[in-house]
Amino acid sequence: MASSGTWRHQLGILLVGAVVLAGCSGPAEDGDAAPPTGTPTPAPSTPTVVPTTPAAPAEPEFEAEEVDDLGKLCGTDDVRYHRAASYQGAAPHPLAVFAKEKGSKGYELRYIPRDDPPGYEPEGPEEVALLACLTNVKSLPVGTCRYRTGNSTRGVRTDGQRFRIELFALATGKRIVNRTFDVDFCPPTLITYRGEIPKRLTSTLNDEHLFQMFDRYVSRTAP
Repeated sequence: MASSGTWRHQLGILLVGAVVLAGCSGPAEDGDAAPPTGTPTPAPSTPTVVPTTPAAPAEPEFEAEEVDDLGKLCGTDDVRYHRAASYQGAAPHPLAVFAKEKGSKGYELRYIPRDDPPGYEPEGPEEVALLACLTNVKSLPVGTCRYRTGNSTRGVRTDGQRFRIELFALATGKRIVNRTFDVDFCPPTLITYRGEIPKRLTSTLNDEHLFQMFDRYVSRTAP
């Protein structure tokens, strides 16, 4: 039979073991927490908002109240009038001619008076199918032109012009003709002002020149 001393010694060992076990089974400190297991749930992402640039408003279409207004299209990037007559089918295809000559600030309407064939005197901008723009691009020397006045002959110093000639189908803006033409000859007629002869002349395109240039488009069937 075990002695009382031995029994007390064994009891002490049991009590110490119980205290150690109790200490290990207590709640863990914050710093000693076990790492999480499994796949972590990602935090919700905020969608990236890309700012969009609003489309530029469409430019208003060109408007014309009179044939004279069509000259504002000459020299621009978009020579088009949405109410113009279509350049297709049977002739005539009415024409409006505008010229910017030496010394002028803008394009001025040039009439080509013709009794026949029709197509050279449109009454409104909606009737115009073809728009011609004549632009002075260079001055040219001509020399002295001589004219008979009464019983004598007078010489007048004359300058010429180089024109860029463009012809457009007005409803679509399609350019049909793009060429240059030199007016380097004496004007066929000397125009005086109050009987006085001018000291200098500038030669320019006359009505017959313009008719010969454009009648093939005005008076023929268009494709």
